[in-house]
Amino acid sequence: MKNRFTLYTVSTALLLIILFAAIKGFQVSKAIEKGKAFQNPPPTPITATRVIAQDWQPTLSSTGSIEAVNGVDLNPEVAGIVKKIYFKSGDAVTQGQPIITLDTDILSAQLEQGQAKLNLAKITYERSKKLLAKQAASESVLDADEAAYKAAKATVAELRARLEQKTLRAPFDGHLGIRRVHLGQFINNATVVTSLQSVNPIYVNFTVSERDANKIHLAQDISLSVGAYPGYHFKGKVNAIDSKINANNKSLSVQASIPNEDKAHNLIPGMFAEVEVQLPARKGVLVVPDTALTYTLYGDSVFMIDQENDNTVTRTYVTTGKMQDDLVEIVEGLEEGDLIVKEGQLKLHDGMHVAY
Repeated sequence: MKNRFTLYTVSTALLLIILFAAIKGFQVSKAIEKGKAFQNPPPTPITATRVIAQDWQPTLSSTGSIEAVNGVDLNPEVAGIVKKIYFKSGDAVTQGQPIITLDTDILSAQLEQGQAKLNLAKITYERSKKLLAKQAASESVLDADEAAYKAAKATVAELRARLEQKTLRAPFDGHLGIRRVHLGQFINNATVVTSLQSVNPIYVNFTVSERDANKIHLAQDISLSVGAYPGYHFKGKVNAIDSKINANNKSLSVQASIPNEDKAHNLIPGMFAEVEVQLPARKGVLVVPDTALTYTLYGDSVFMIDQENDNTVTRTYVTTGKMQDDLVEIVEGLEEGDLIVKEGQLKLHDGMHVAY
């Protein structure tokens, strides 16, 4: 009986030992599998792109102001009461077209009187010439009659000029502004009747820094945009360059001419403009998306993908240049066709495997 109990105890102990060893073996095998999985994690998902070469049209940016080719406030030459108004606010006018006329009653009467004196002086002078030819008058009488005739002619010319001053005319073709006078109003030569602007073509005045002065030349293409027409670009050409650098801010003043025929996109003098001066085109510029770059104090870098080494990545430092839209120029560090990470690089480090 005792032997049977001993055998039972030993068998149970052996069974427990075997069971414990099996459990431990299973745990060890799982740990080994997890270790292998840790050593070979799944590839990290990213977005990839290749370095490409593009032809770039670089620009020089500035800001400026729209200005009329000709623009003036119209004032009468003399004082008087407004008798006629020939325009409405915003009218288009041609050179010489009347704008307003002031009262002319007194001057008209004086001109009529002067014309009568001129006619009499002319008759007297012609008569004296005939009498002198017949030796019936002296040369002194002829000289006096001639002087009187010339004086009467000058008086009439003066009165006509003064009468013409009573009518304000457009000095050039353009568009009128808001009318600022009324019929019957007394005005003088300081009163602004309206403004006149010649706006087709129209100018934009802007400046560039001293270091960029050598990049500007006549007939150079420019484009500009204004806040009134978001997304719309006007085209023009440089028509004037200042002859000196501004001593105060070391800038060069430039003027460009822009056609202004589009009524739906009409440029108005005084508008603020953003100007882009077109510089010579550049061929074969290596570019990458801005999202592919990581910017740090140690330099700018991208992650290159090695397709021959199971798509592992390596951080590569690069030298960048200009930026255009969402593309960045690569001056040094990459070659055309290199495969790089476009998005998702924040979770990467050297040697990691990626999937794209």
